[in-house]
Amino acid sequence: GGLRKKMPITFATFLIATLAISGVPGFAGFYSKDGILGVTLAFAMERGTHYLPFILGISAAALTAFYMFRIIFMTFTGQPRDQQKFDHAHESGWTMTVPLMILAVLSIVAAGWKSADTGWFARFSQPYDVPAIAAEFGLAEYATEFGVEPTLADVPAEHTTADEHAVVEHAAAAEHSAAGTHDAHAEIHHRAHGIAMKLSIAVALFGILASWFVYYRRKVDTAALQRKLSPAYRLLQGQYFFDEFYAATVIRGTLWIAWLCAAFDRYIIDGIVNGSGYLLRAVSWIGGQIDNWVVDGAVNGVATIMQTAGEGLRRFQTGRLQTYLTYVTASAVVLVLIYRAL
Repeated sequence: GGLRKKMPITFATFLIATLAISGVPGFAGFYSKDGILGVTLAFAMERGTHYLPFILGISAAALTAFYMFRIIFMTFTGQPRDQQKFDHAHESGWTMTVPLMILAVLSIVAAGWKSADTGWFARFSQPYDVPAIAAEFGLAEYATEFGVEPTLADVPAEHTTADEHAVVEHAAAAEHSAAGTHDAHAEIHHRAHGIAMKLSIAVALFGILASWFVYYRRKVDTAALQRKLSPAYRLLQGQYFFDEFYAATVIRGTLWIAWLCAAFDRYIIDGIVNGSGYLLRAVSWIGGQIDNWVVDGAVNGVATIMQTAGEGLRRFQTGRLQTYLTYVTASAVVLVLIYRAL
């Protein structure tokens, strides 16, 4: 609160923008809002039904004016509710204020002080009327293709016959009938735009006055109103609890699906891959043990036996005659002893 004098440029530009979005005449937002409400009401008036979109639109116009001026009154008028924040508040630099001023000017002059379809800016936004352009330059055959029937003036005199006169007169009669329908359509739209414009101005003024009465004059105890309308207040304050609903359904649902996929990946996919790895490692270890102790054991065992036998025999096969004579003599003595003993 109370920032009007501390931030004058922001206040002025914000006020202009608020007047524009509230649909106050003379500002750009009035013409766009009047155009939308007018077309919506004309659509309903032509059919005699479908008034709900217009009712919702006009209600939104009143609420827009109410809550936008609530921002004005609570931010820029009255006394500051937080003195420390108020003391630190200051006007923004030129990088913010210059764009705000440009936008504020455009909010006033964008519609050319007239209507949405007759202001100076309207000619930049109007669609091309191809049939009218074709008829204007005498291109009757092209105009017919685009839905514009030729008139007698479009047919050269030297090529005009009785049949052609009949065709053109028939086209003129159809055009006259269509013109009558078009006039009725235009009349409804004109009347609808007049009604919508008056109602949009009325509800905008009502919203502004209601906001001034509640938030500037403080004639309504909003805290007591909140307590009295507690369920509705909680519903609106919670923004219809859409975020909570979204978190409880979409976010938690997504997290649950992600957890389920992660568990499937961890315990099923990785379990199969890792289990296969452990099994192959066990088979490889058993194969290694068989290779080391059975296959290599048999080969190395035979080699060890042969080497040991060779080492033992080498002691007897010395290649010396004295050793052999000693063995022979010793053997003979042993045999004699055995013979004597037996």
